[in-house]
Amino acid sequence: MRGQWFERADAEVLAIGADITAVPVRAVQQALAALAQGDTAARDAAAQMLVELGRSKPTRARFMVAALAALGQDVQALQLADEIAGGAGVPPTQIFFQPALANARTLPEFAALTQRLGMYDYWRQSRRLPDFCSTTAPPPLCTGLATPG
Repeated sequence: MRGQWFERADAEVLAIGADITAVPVRAVQQALAALAQGDTAARDAAAQMLVELGRSKPTRARFMVAALAALGQDVQALQLADEIAGGAGVPPTQIFFQPALANARTLPEFAALTQRLGMYDYWRQSRRLPDFCSTTAPPPLCTGLATPG
């Protein structure tokens, strides 16, 4: 009887391990192939797979958001980040400030997202600007944060 429990537990652990590793590995392989091919349709298909994975397992979302941004799917990356922000123990700061999202932070969608989540007001009122405002080419929203008001 004890041996049966261990066998079942081992199978469950293997299934969980396969779910955690195999699916993202396939998604990453598909994303890398799409990048290498330079094919827009392949990039879109890879991006859709990453979005679905991020939605199905929010604990993976940080990686999926970065992968979407790497594929040049900045708007989709921000949309997924918005969907999972604060959920599954993933604070927005761990998602929105990844280096891979540097280009996404230049988009109006990012500025709108920071305003909706209250980050923009916090930065402006506290005068504590996010690190990305100190770069050589800060996103446009940093201009509004730096002005008194």
